[in-house]
Amino acid sequence: MNYTAIAIIFGAALALSIALFPVARMLARIFHMIDVPDGERKIHVRPVPYLGSIMIFAGFALGLYLYGRYFEGALHFLHSTRFGIVISLIAMYILGLADDKFDMPALLKFFLQIAVACIPLLFGISVDRLANPFGGVVMLPPVVSWIVTVFWLVALSNAMNLIDGMDGLSAGVTVISVSFIMVISALTGSNVIYPMAALLGGVLGYLIFNVPPAKIFMGDSGALFIGYAIGILSLVSNIKSSFAITLMLPVVLLLIPILDTLLSIIRRVKDQQRVFGADKRHLHHRLLALTGNRPWRVLGIMYAACILLGLFSLIAFLMPREFTPLLLFILCENIIFAVVLLNLFEKSRDTYTRMKQYVKDTVFGKDIGGNDAAAQPKRKKKGR
Repeated sequence: MNYTAIAIIFGAALALSIALFPVARMLARIFHMIDVPDGERKIHVRPVPYLGSIMIFAGFALGLYLYGRYFEGALHFLHSTRFGIVISLIAMYILGLADDKFDMPALLKFFLQIAVACIPLLFGISVDRLANPFGGVVMLPPVVSWIVTVFWLVALSNAMNLIDGMDGLSAGVTVISVSFIMVISALTGSNVIYPMAALLGGVLGYLIFNVPPAKIFMGDSGALFIGYAIGILSLVSNIKSSFAITLMLPVVLLLIPILDTLLSIIRRVKDQQRVFGADKRHLHHRLLALTGNRPWRVLGIMYAACILLGLFSLIAFLMPREFTPLLLFILCENIIFAVVLLNLFEKSRDTYTRMKQYVKDTVFGKDIGGNDAAAQPKRKKKGR
C-alpha cells in the first residue's frame, strides 16, 4: 500500500476541484444552468448555478490519471476492467449533464440509466458471487448476476441523487462514506483505495463551496456520477469474497440515501402518486421542519448518523463472521426505531400546532360571550 501515492492522488484531485469553482460558475451562467427556487420542493431562496459536477468529475479524472500513469494503476486492474469503468462513468456523467440542461422525463432517464449500467457487463464487471453473512459464498447464475449488477448500480446512483436536496448533504454523506471505505480498503490491502482517494478529493473540494448557504450545486450529473462511481468501484474491489467491503459496506454507509429512497417509494405508492415524481417529504425536509428550518442542525444529525454507520461497518468487518447476523439484526432494529421515533416527533409537532391554533382562535380570537372580538365595533372614548 503506497500511502504517498494516495496522498498525492487525493491532494491533486482536491486542488483541481477547488481551482475549478469559478470556472464551473462561469460555465453554468453561459449555458443557463441555474437552479431557480420554485417554492414547491426546493429550500434555497436564491438562484444557484449547478455545474459543480465539473469540479467533482475533473478532480476524480485527474486522480485516476495519476494513479494509472505514475502509481502502477494499470497493473492493479485488467485493461478491460479499466476501460469498462471509464466508459461507463463518462456515460453516466453525460447522462446527468443532459438531464441538468434539458430536464429529461424521469422515465426516459431511468431507462437510460439502465442502459449505462449494462455497459460494465460487456467488460466482465458484475456481481458474480455474494458472501453469505451466515457463512459461505453464494455463486450467482449469469442472468441473476447481470440483474443484480444493473440493479445495484442504478439503485445506488438514484439513492445519491434523491438525497441531494439540501446544501452540503449529499457531498458530506459521500465524504464520510468514502473515508470509511478507504479505511477498510487499507486494512484489507484493496487497490480500490486509490480511485476512492481521487473521488474523495473531488467531492471534498466541491463540498467547501456547497455548505450552507451553498454557492454552487452539483446537479443530477454530480449526484448520479458519485453514486455510480461508488457502486462500480465496490464491484471491482479485489476482495470480492469479503462481505463487508463488496456490498454490505456501501449499503450500510449509504443507508441514509437508500432508506430515504425506499421510504419515498413506499410513501408515493401508498398515496397513489408518481414514483418518479418530486415532493418535499424526504428525510432532510422532515428534519428541517422538526428543527425549525436550521440546516446546520440537520447536517449535524445526518453526518453523525453516517459516522455511526461507518463505525458499525468497521466493527462488522473486524469482528468474526459469526457475529454478522447479530449485527445486522441490531442495525435493522435501530433503523425501525429511528423511523418510528421520527414519525412520533412529527405527529406530536402537528398535534401541538393544531392545539396552538385552536387556542389562538377560540380564546384570543373571541370575547367571553362567544362573539368574535374582532367583529365588535370599537367604542369611542368619551372626552373630558
